[in-house]
Amino acid sequence: MNFRHTVVALGLAACTTGSAIAASADVLATVNGTHITQQTLEVYARQRGIDDLSKLAPDRKTKIIDELVNRELLYRAALDKKLDKKPDTTAELESARANILASSAVRNELDARGELSEAKLKEGYDKFIKDLPGLEYKTRHILLDSEEKAKEVIAALDKGGDFAKLANEHSTGAADGGELEWFQPEDMIKPFSDAAVKLQKDQYTKTPVQTQYGWHVIQLQDTRKVTPPTFEDVKEQIRTSARNAAIEAYIKGLREKAKVEIK
Repeated sequence: MNFRHTVVALGLAACTTGSAIAASADVLATVNGTHITQQTLEVYARQRGIDDLSKLAPDRKTKIIDELVNRELLYRAALDKKLDKKPDTTAELESARANILASSAVRNELDARGELSEAKLKEGYDKFIKDLPGLEYKTRHILLDSEEKAKEVIAALDKGGDFAKLANEHSTGAADGGELEWFQPEDMIKPFSDAAVKLQKDQYTKTPVQTQYGWHVIQLQDTRKVTPPTFEDVKEQIRTSARNAAIEAYIKGLREKAKVEIK
């Protein structure tokens, strides 16, 4: 059993140990007459970041139950030695209690808001899809260390110069003819993407584009429509975002109503 999990478990044992009168169908193990129940397992698994026990492999579940047995033995050994009366242990227990209740307050608020319901997540997905850019872009660029050199390259292009050849000859840090991967505007630094989206296919920038990397001459090779991900592909991403936003709003509301003094 991981030592860190053991220590945390000792602080939480009073909240997660099964009662002696638990239904036999719910009892997963018994340690000196104390039952470890399905509820004990669910709470402990949640503390370990496992929200869906149905997806847990049987051997993994057995290992976690074994951890709970070890925890119960260590917990009782600590009580026998009256370690729960030690000042440092008392402080740790109080901190663990505060953490548990804070988490409970968050879960209660999320349940009340219904922000993580399937319907709400699908609303979030619809907004996510709506906010996606319509196109992604394929470009080449020539990166130079001065505006003057960039203007010289543009002059060479105006005279019929080959973009890829000029990129290989003059660009600093842009190999393969200056060719870049497909990108969506928000994925690229703003001055670069702002210039690229204004170009027509095969057109290049007539004035140098400055970024923190230097001076760019950009050519648009092609555009294509963005293929949106499926709901299942981004469901957990949307869930995390919705959860974080709801928690932030909840805590902000609590702070606005409270008198907080930080010294």
